Amino acid sequence: MKGKRPARKRGTFRNPPPNFPGNPELYGDPENWKYPLDTPRRAKLARRFFSMERSRRKYSEEERIYIDNRIDSALERFGIDSEAFIDTVKDSERVPDVVFPDDVDVDTLTLDDLLLHFVGEKRMESSKAIPHDRFEIEKVTDEYIVARVKEYLIKVDIKSRVFAHDCGDWIAWMSKKLLCKHVARLLMTIDPQVAVAVLLDLYKNKNEWTFSSRPREIFA
Repeated sequence: MKGKRPARKRGTFRNPPPNFPGNPELYGDPENWKYPLDTPRRAKLARRFFSMERSRRKYSEEERIYIDNRIDSALERFGIDSEAFIDTVKDSERVPDVVFPDDVDVDTLTLDDLLLHFVGEKRMESSKAIPHDRFEIEKVTDEYIVARVKEYLIKVDIKSRVFAHDCGDWIAWMSKKLLCKHVARLLMTIDPQVAVAVLLDLYKNKNEWTFSSRPREIFA
C-alpha cells in the first residue's frame, strides 16, 4: 500500500464506533477507526468526507496518500469508477450560480426561484427527475417536516431552524447551507406555502439555521 499508515490522532476513536465494522482493515484510516469502507455507500461517503480540506489537513502527505489509496481500492472493489466518482464529488461542491439582484423583493419570489438559488440549475433538473413516489412523507406541519427517500432521512425543525439530512451531496454542501436534490424534490412535493415559507426564512436568516447530517438525532 502506497503512503504511510496514519498515526494515532487525538480525539479519535480507540475502538470501533457502534454499528460499524469491528475489523480495522475495513477503514480508510484503520488506526483511528475512520472512513469505513465495508459497503458501497460508506465507501462513497468516505471519498466525499476525505475530499474535504478540513478532513485532509489532519494528516501528513504520506498519510493522505495511504487513505486515498484505501478508499479508491474499496470503490473499485464495489465496481465504482473512483476517478469518475471524484469528479462528481467536485461537481457537487460547486456553489450554485443563481444569485438574486440586490434590489429584488424576496417576498415575491416563487418556489422555483428560491430552489434555484439553493441548488442551482443543474441540480434543479436532477431534482425534478426524482419521482414523487420515492418519498415517504411522515409529517408536514408549520413546525416540522419529516420524510424518507430511499435509505435517507430528512427532518426539518422549522421553529428551531434545523435542517437535517444524511445523503452524500447534503454532507458535501451543508457547510455552505445549500440543498441537495433530495431536499429540493421534497420541497417541490409538499404544500407550496410551507416550502416557500421555509426557504424564505432560510434565505433571510441563513446564519440562524443549523444544517446537520444526523437527522435521527433531531426531534422524535
